Amino acid sequence: MLKIKLKLQEKFSKFKLNKNSEKVSMQVSTSSILWIIISSLLKIFILVFFGLLVLFPFYYMISTSLMTNEEVIDTAKTHLLPQEAQWKNYSNAFAEGYWIAIFVSFLIATITIFLKTIVTILLGYAFSIRKHKGKKILWAFFLSLMMLPEIALLSGQYQMIVKLEWHYGNSVLLGLFVPFIASVFSAIMFKNSFEAIPDQMKESSMIDGASGIIYFLKVAIPMVKTTILTVIVLTAFASWNSYMWPALLLQGKKIQTIPTWVFTTGKNADDELIIPIRMAGTVIAILPMFFVYFGFRRKIMQAISRQGIATKG
Repeated sequence: MLKIKLKLQEKFSKFKLNKNSEKVSMQVSTSSILWIIISSLLKIFILVFFGLLVLFPFYYMISTSLMTNEEVIDTAKTHLLPQEAQWKNYSNAFAEGYWIAIFVSFLIATITIFLKTIVTILLGYAFSIRKHKGKKILWAFFLSLMMLPEIALLSGQYQMIVKLEWHYGNSVLLGLFVPFIASVFSAIMFKNSFEAIPDQMKESSMIDGASGIIYFLKVAIPMVKTTILTVIVLTAFASWNSYMWPALLLQGKKIQTIPTWVFTTGKNADDELIIPIRMAGTVIAILPMFFVYFGFRRKIMQAISRQGIATKG
């Protein structure tokens, strides 16, 4: 009888333990599923909320570009959709010198990219060399230039351009890009990339008979191609979107870049602003960089994510 009683107690205790373990596992699984659902909904809400914050200005810009001026300035009601799409706003914007402005912006951006890449890559390589007298003092001086406010640099650059007489006539194009062909920030990126190249790589190339110039052209530059692409992308966007300097230099002139053209388009004969035409001009102004970004998005993101890493070319 005692054995039977012990066996029954053992089976009952096992049954109770199994039941308790099942309850605990159910509670854990239920709480984990509930937490997954709550966290997923919270993430979706945050993404949708901030996505709408980012996309709404673009939507309103496009919507406004298709309205009449009366709909835009109507204070009694806010219109989020045009009553009838006014596609003529885009044709009017195109007719106000868009193609000339886009040609000037493209020309300035191309020249700036070419010269800035050459100047900053040489500057970065020079400061990446280990043994260089006065390198630390000179590099500290260049870094201190980054602390200067932009308005101070603009005023000094403008005085220099005026003294060189590059602020009028055909020479104004020189004044638009010459002050920006050197950049301490881009030089820092190249310096870091060149310093990331292993010393054994240079020693091996020297053993193979490569001189300093051959090493720089055929070994060092191919290994920092991601940084080169990064500098090209950042320079292109900065040059294309630059407004303050072109507005200062091109004030009262017929020639315009894309940003300055946007702020002068959309005015009638009485110099009154037609907001839908201005918005249409803004839309077509961002289209070139929009297509460039989405056309080369993968390479741009790879270049920026791998910036500063020396890779075998």
